[in-house]
Amino acid sequence: MVVFRLTQEEYASLQAACRAKGGRNLSEFTRSELLVMLRSESIAALVEKRFQEIEGKLMQLEVSVSQLAELLTGAAAALNARRRSTGAD
Repeated sequence: MVVFRLTQEEYASLQAACRAKGGRNLSEFTRSELLVMLRSESIAALVEKRFQEIEGKLMQLEVSVSQLAELLTGAAAALNARRRSTGAD
């Protein structure tokens, strides 16, 4: 059992959060929120992880754009070569 004191404002905020998130009762809501926070990584670690994910996706995008540019360059060169060989402009 854990007991702690809150100011009137803190208690009102906790009640509002409980209602907003659909908590069945204040005790259960507070317990679940506290346990989630304890089990979660720190905010800095979560932000770092997300930035790494974004960086990885950007690198994949860069590779895809580069490959697409190479394909377009090759297709344009082939089209120009075919036009020259047929005499068409």
